[in-house]
Amino acid sequence: MERRNFIKSAACFSILGATAGRAQERVVIQPNTELALRSDLYARLARNGPFTPARVPVRVTEEKTGRSTLVYVSPDVTSAKLVVFSHGVVAKPRVYAPLLEFLTTHGFCVVAPLHVDGQVQDLRTRETDEGWRFPELMEDMRIWERRMQDCLDARDSHDRIGKTINIEIDASYPIFMGHSFGAMTGLLLSGARVGTLGGLAAGQDTDWAGRILLSPPGNGVFGLTQKSWASLSSPTLTITNAQDQGIIHQPPTAKLDSYFQSPEGYRHLGYLEGGGPSIYSGQRARPKTKEYFLFFDLRGAVGAFVAAYGTRDTEAFQGLYDGSIEDRSYRLIAIRSR
Repeated sequence: MERRNFIKSAACFSILGATAGRAQERVVIQPNTELALRSDLYARLARNGPFTPARVPVRVTEEKTGRSTLVYVSPDVTSAKLVVFSHGVVAKPRVYAPLLEFLTTHGFCVVAPLHVDGQVQDLRTRETDEGWRFPELMEDMRIWERRMQDCLDARDSHDRIGKTINIEIDASYPIFMGHSFGAMTGLLLSGARVGTLGGLAAGQDTDWAGRILLSPPGNGVFGLTQKSWASLSSPTLTITNAQDQGIIHQPPTAKLDSYFQSPEGYRHLGYLEGGGPSIYSGQRARPKTKEYFLFFDLRGAVGAFVAAYGTRDTEAFQGLYDGSIEDRSYRLIAIRSR
């Protein structure tokens, strides 16, 4: 389906501008009673899994490099499958606790590197200036190379990290997940090509079982061009929403590029009716609000993808294609595959 036709097919999702909100407090998502009583595929994937969520992450620091990661894993498990999470700019993994903790209830260990560009002062023109230095810093391939290396180190150090926290981390089918600038990191780890001051630079086609790109940037920023997605490796889940403008001020339609511009095959899209830039963290998903049900639909799409590609769940894989997940959702998400 072409981008224009897709947008028309989701006509109830009006494209609106939104400004990025900052999380004021951590929100614990309570299990949804209605989903707990259902036996369909969506309910199984969107509700909490059988394990106790990881409420407090463990900080693990590499002695040689001084690089740190936060590790989220349920206290119930002795073995967990690996998800590496790359946070957005001026953020920390803890902001995304509701989403990361949800994954731990399904038996995943989330390893989240602490990127150096997560500090506000790193992106200011001056300490006292409110202007952002995105053009000069975030189009610098050294920044992205550092981010990529953080994620590769997190994946490749799973044995050491597992011994540190006394569990087995199963990296047989590692999943990458990133939000905003973290999603850009995921594009580069999928072999995306970007234009820099020194010419065309290629990312690394690294070995991941799947990549989840939450609010990924589109053509026109960070050196991304129409050709950037031509060699993108798969499988990939792109998630954006009708109010997802965010800190780089790209319209939500631009963030569909990771789905529509990449080669066909194992491409998945979750398009939420709204929620804005903050919906991915789950911080505004309070019971009886629209954001609450939006977040459950996001969880359903993420849960289906990690089950399909991280655990080789054939029912979840089929559900991404046959419409059964969307049909039993709260109908605040459109799921497409190609």
